[in-house]
Amino acid sequence: MEKNSPGGWKEGRKRKVAMLLAYCGASYQGMQRNPGAITIEGELEQALFRADAIAQCNFGDMRKVDWMRAARTDKGVSAIGQIVSARLVIDPPGLVERVNKHLPKDIRVFCYTRVTSNFNAKQMCDKRQYEYLVPVFAFDPHSHHDRESMNMWNERKEKVRLQRIEKRKALERKAAGAEAGAAETNEATSEAPQPSASEQVVQMVEIREEVTTVVSEEIITVVEEEAEETPNDAERVRYVFEEAKLQQLNKILSRYVGTHNFHNFTARIKPEDPSAKRYIISFEAGEVIEVQGVQFVPCTVIGQSFMLHQIRKMIGTAIAIMRGCVPEAIIDFALRRDNDVNTPMAPELGLFLHECFYTAYNKKFSKSHEEVSQKGYEEHIQKFKHEVIYPHIAETEAKDGTMALWLHSLNDRHYPYFVTHREAARLQNRMESRVGDIEPLD
Repeated sequence: MEKNSPGGWKEGRKRKVAMLLAYCGASYQGMQRNPGAITIEGELEQALFRADAIAQCNFGDMRKVDWMRAARTDKGVSAIGQIVSARLVIDPPGLVERVNKHLPKDIRVFCYTRVTSNFNAKQMCDKRQYEYLVPVFAFDPHSHHDRESMNMWNERKEKVRLQRIEKRKALERKAAGAEAGAAETNEATSEAPQPSASEQVVQMVEIREEVTTVVSEEIITVVEEEAEETPNDAERVRYVFEEAKLQQLNKILSRYVGTHNFHNFTARIKPEDPSAKRYIISFEAGEVIEVQGVQFVPCTVIGQSFMLHQIRKMIGTAIAIMRGCVPEAIIDFALRRDNDVNTPMAPELGLFLHECFYTAYNKKFSKSHEEVSQKGYEEHIQKFKHEVIYPHIAETEAKDGTMALWLHSLNDRHYPYFVTHREAARLQNRMESRVGDIEPLD
């Protein structure tokens, strides 16, 4: 016997489908449904229920509809190519429109595809592609210094300034004393030999030149300090992310490629845990793009699967290397099973899921089912990315300074091993330099 659903449509037969959706994760506590929290899955389930795709008897228990997502994006992380599989009532026609009608504007369903009854969005996904937009200034070692370094730098500048003031005062007293001495000499009637008038003039000129030099140094110092203290380095020579910098970044990112033990790039995973081993297919940085006046470097990573915070920690470590906080060799060190390293984790703001791939599934069922992909919806996806995701990242960075604030914590106090590895790199370079200077014996 058929039962009426909330919208008035009689409950129909459930079909296994794969939905393609996009969302801006700023207002949500991640993708996965979590009681008491506002999540993407929670909003989507509500919309599907109101659109008569989930029956009353199945609502609230995702196991009853065989629900699974391709990627469990973290809090604040967005997506333009998320895949969700479930058994849904797809009749009458127009399911996508009905669902979107009940969804907030920052979540959109693009389409759904009929799939095999045993299809699982997570298990059958061959690889996943993520993108991270890194503000160009994050790679500038002179931009947004950490608080400890800034305090030390300000204290040093103040000490130098006070020393120069004392030196100037001493020279002025010396000059005044010399003038007074010259006057007394002219009035005295002593028989002892006295410096000639010309010698006194030369001595006075030398003292005044010394005073002028100190004053000039102070003026130059003040000008330099004012330039350094300009908010956000606006008056500093603009940092340019040229081709050489792009090549350097890509060289760093290439160290992640391959199968490695990423236990230092996640949380609560032990080195001996088999799940710590992950396969990175590619990791590349692209040309600089500009979004609402803010320049970004898009970094795209493709892998079979990723652990909690893994991409953000890989990006955070790459930024630390580019800024000179730690040598490039730290990546190889952190990827070793026996080493324990607290790698820096970049903010969630710039990260979003770009695409999920089902190459093996599509090949196996090419004759009986439509492929699960983004084909035919590229324009909708790109529109969502450029009108929702990119502007959100740029606006939030400009307003809140998310990356800038994070850079202030990127220091030796929070990451003590930075110092150790920098010193080790200097020692190694010194030894290699000495070896290179030794002439071979004939």
